[in-house]
Amino acid sequence: MNIPDFIVRGVIILLLFAVLFLNVIEISNFVNSRVKMLSLSSKESNPSYDSLNLTYCKYYSLFEGSTIDKNNLYFVFIYFILVILFWLNYIINKFYYNTSLSNEIKILFYNTRFNNDIYKNYNNEYNFINGLRIFILIAFVFHSYIFYNEYNKSNNEDIEIHKRLNDIDSKINDNIDCDLINSHDISKKEYITKESLGEHLKKGDNADLKSTVNTVKYLKMCISIILTNKYYNIANKTIDVKKLCSSPKCIYSILENNVKDIFPDDITGHIDLINDAISSVRYAIIEEGHRDTIITDYNKIRDNLIESYNYINNQKPSQVINYKLKLITIVLLSIFFATFGLAYFLIYDIKWINKQFSMNGLPLPFDYFLSNYFKNIIIYLTAIISIYIAFVINF
Repeated sequence: MNIPDFIVRGVIILLLFAVLFLNVIEISNFVNSRVKMLSLSSKESNPSYDSLNLTYCKYYSLFEGSTIDKNNLYFVFIYFILVILFWLNYIINKFYYNTSLSNEIKILFYNTRFNNDIYKNYNNEYNFINGLRIFILIAFVFHSYIFYNEYNKSNNEDIEIHKRLNDIDSKINDNIDCDLINSHDISKKEYITKESLGEHLKKGDNADLKSTVNTVKYLKMCISIILTNKYYNIANKTIDVKKLCSSPKCIYSILENNVKDIFPDDITGHIDLINDAISSVRYAIIEEGHRDTIITDYNKIRDNLIESYNYINNQKPSQVINYKLKLITIVLLSIFFATFGLAYFLIYDIKWINKQFSMNGLPLPFDYFLSNYFKNIIIYLTAIISIYIAFVINF
């Protein structure tokens, strides 16, 4: 099949850029969150910008009972295509024609052949491409191994964390009144009051409350008050309640405080506020028996939330170690190789751009770039990598 070089080159550039972009986002999230976390007064806080929390939000179920990391799945697809491009000719020659052609690299559909010259001083280009394709293969195996474990449900810790994340989502989403929350703009300090709650009770959806006490609805109102009215709460910060109704997934990542602080153990004040609103519109009052039912159901929800929250937090030490190890190995190497790969195919391999570095208008050989820029690049990279690794380990 005769495919123009610029198409193949464009595909390689796009794939390498995707690798670079996804990994740079991973690092920037970590750096950004750790810098912000230096100002935290309590280590028990759970800031929404914690990069580890953001990785939890990338979990999803590919099939029942599984927990898959979306980012890792993206890398599997990206590196699979790159493996096909960089290794398929080698595999065909090795197993079909029974010759490995070890002195030549041929990228699929690409006209340029990279030869291993008998004069070792002239093999820089071959060595570079060979190093790049070896990394691509290693990265594909690494991410495929993670996906293999996820597919076989061997990642027990991730599965349990994902289950607890979903428990938190369901327990909160199923027990809040979004109409009540959305009718108050807490950014303008519009909290839920007796008057606003009375207006909410008059809505058509609540017509049944005129003559009957619906403890389920009142429980939802009670929890909505807890999350909206910060002055009823022990915590200085709670959840960004608008996100609960607009993006009701991965709520754990937006819990700014310990669940025990967000959800108080005593909700009599919240029930009293609801009862005052009920009295103002002359609906059926919450009696003692109803109050006990609301409190009992609330305590079950609170206990479940605390249990799930504490479980996730207890797994953080081991999760942080694995997370940091990934940042200083595969993430760092991916950025390194993707950057050099992009520089080669985007700057050196495109003759028009290559010529811009030349004094005589002719494309410059790879050895020229290597001899003029390599040492400086290595010095800068060594300094940056050393600082980066030290930062990751210490924070």
